[in-house]
Amino acid sequence: MNSFYYDILLTAGTFLLMGYLSIRAMASHKRKGDNDEGDGGLSFPREPQIDLPPGVIWPSDAPKKKEEEVLI
Repeated sequence: MNSFYYDILLTAGTFLLMGYLSIRAMASHKRKGDNDEGDGGLSFPREPQIDLPPGVIWPSDAPKKKEEEVLI
């Protein structure tokens, strides 16, 4: 067999092995990921905390308008 075919075979085998090991590592990381038992580290808020100037509010915090009922 030509050395080219050995190279292709070894490259494909390495690719498959690395893919398999990567999938196994990610699967075990997902199972352990959400269990935070106070083991330290930093916790960051989900949304950024932006300090707005006085008088400026986010649109989601705007006061709700009351809809008036119209009797016909």
